[in-house]
Amino acid sequence: MTIQNSYGSVDIQFDYIPHNSRNVLLTTNILALPTFELKTADSVWHALSVRVATKTVSTVTYFVCTTELDGIVIDKTNYPVSTNYCFQRQHIRIFIHNCDIAIYVGGKWVYSNILGFVDYVTDLVTCVLKVTGGTRTLWNIKRVELHDYRDAVYVDYEATADSAIQSVIQERPVQVFSEPGRLLSFTYHCIKDIVNAHHIREFQSSIVSNSNMSSDGMIYYTNVSINTSQFTADEVGLVTRLYRLSNLETGAVRATQILQQLALERRYPISIVMRPDPRLVIADQLDIDVIVTGTLRHIEVSCIIEDVSISFSDGEYVMSIRGRTLKENYE
Repeated sequence: MTIQNSYGSVDIQFDYIPHNSRNVLLTTNILALPTFELKTADSVWHALSVRVATKTVSTVTYFVCTTELDGIVIDKTNYPVSTNYCFQRQHIRIFIHNCDIAIYVGGKWVYSNILGFVDYVTDLVTCVLKVTGGTRTLWNIKRVELHDYRDAVYVDYEATADSAIQSVIQERPVQVFSEPGRLLSFTYHCIKDIVNAHHIREFQSSIVSNSNMSSDGMIYYTNVSINTSQFTADEVGLVTRLYRLSNLETGAVRATQILQQLALERRYPISIVMRPDPRLVIADQLDIDVIVTGTLRHIEVSCIIEDVSISFSDGEYVMSIRGRTLKENYE
């Protein structure tokens, strides 16, 4: 049985200089049905794409925004910019949330459309930006990672900073770690830099149990869904777990994927003692490729750093690192 996922989101932003003979097309693997079309078991779903263009009529320049299904325009709106418009760099935001589509130009809302039905077949959604009709440079392309849509976030005036942050994060498995310069980083599964390990004095790896692990995750959120992890099934076997993410909507499936991935990686913790390397920070990937003297054991593994400390004591300078084993091609 195929489960259709009607909850999802895409938030793409970029800068470009408009041109009447050039337009920007965002193609996705989101499947959709037009407004007012009845959904049946025999309905033919279409790939969703959104186009942003401009045109000038009688000295008035318009932004032309369209919604396309399998390349066929199903909705188009013209938004007047100004008379004798000087084409200059503009910030574009294309925001898709469930059945809703919105486009912003220079911080102004210029377009909206509502689809009949949608199916977010993958999470994350596959998106491609391309320029048609010629060439054009796109700057500052950004895809928002936490893509749940909410009109507002309510924070108590007397709440601490940590409490306010949790009001935004909610049940998402967001990792929070410190950065150089007294900064904080927030991410799902970011890998910062890839560094090769050197002068390793001690290496220890183990296998531990992790209660968050599952090969078949049942997700309780605004809707009910499932997410399977073939890698967990291959390494551990059949493990079923319920993930309660009742405050989430579009990001619940993605959050479950991250929870399953982190749980599998943390099943294989790594501890390393090595020569101090000031380049290393939390969330770096430390690639280890060494041969142990005496046993000639070849160790080749990638460690995602989760804790790092440097010790200076009685002429002994060491860096202690703890992390999880990177599982490549998990998704």
